Amino acid sequence: MLTARAWLTLCQRTDWRGTTELLITTALRCQAARYRPEADTLRTARNAHACWHMLRRQAPQSAADLAGPLADMLAILGEEDRRRGVLEYVAVSST
Repeated sequence: MLTARAWLTLCQRTDWRGTTELLITTALRCQAARYRPEADTLRTARNAHACWHMLRRQAPQSAADLAGPLADMLAILGEEDRRRGVLEYVAVSST
């Protein structure tokens, strides 16, 4: 149910911050529940990352606020390249 809700929210694309938060939460809950197929969990995590990029363009401070939770979720799911990109953005934007 969570993945369906996350997908519908993503399709609406009205609130990038809310959508990013929902996708982060959904990916973490799917991981904790050992949801199958795992590809759905990874897709949800990657969608969170993509939404965060949209948020970054529209509301940089909101993106910075979500960078920590997003980076943590990406680390848990083994998405190191995406995690590194998030952390690099935060490092550059804070200087």
